[in-house]
Amino acid sequence: MLRIENKYGISRDKKVLFFKWINNNKIKKLFPSRCIYSIYFDNNNYDIYTNSIEGNVPRKKIRLRKYDFFSYEINNFVLETKETNFTTRSKKILREFSRNILTNGYYDKMYGNCYPKIIVTYKRDYFVYKSHRITFDENIQYGKFDILQKNLVLSSTNDIIIEVKNNNISKSNEIDEIFPFAKTRFSKYTNGVDQLRLI
Repeated sequence: MLRIENKYGISRDKKVLFFKWINNNKIKKLFPSRCIYSIYFDNNNYDIYTNSIEGNVPRKKIRLRKYDFFSYEINNFVLETKETNFTTRSKKILREFSRNILTNGYYDKMYGNCYPKIIVTYKRDYFVYKSHRITFDENIQYGKFDILQKNLVLSSTNDIIIEVKNNNISKSNEIDEIFPFAKTRFSKYTNGVDQLRLI
């Protein structure tokens, strides 16, 4: 599925401004807030991290994702691969994949053998404005992946990230005329690797 995805980073003191904008524009909440848990994969050279930092294209993100309750019970995850090309992004969701992915890793044609590196958790709110889907992410936490979950320590940040997504390329910049925040480049995966000092 092709889509345009713009990101906006705001400080915590601008949170009130965002929700004031939501109310003033009569933007509807799409469905209830929920917690998201992601396990990000990379090869042992951290090439996914490097490509993201340097903005190389094409590039990918590979992650397992689940909602609301965290454990390593693999049946509750979906496998997502996000590919960024020169003008668009696409995301594939797989519900059928190796049950041993957390221990044996995942083979990707672009990056080779990839293994779980970090866990990212956050609270997400969902909104819809015309053809745009808006997500508001806060309480972002990062942790180094630990298959035994005995040494899992999550570190918090004050980051708040807003994402505006649209599957209609011609409408991708429509919201910029009324949105009060500036676009930014932001990757939860690369920020997590940096904060945890994994490389």
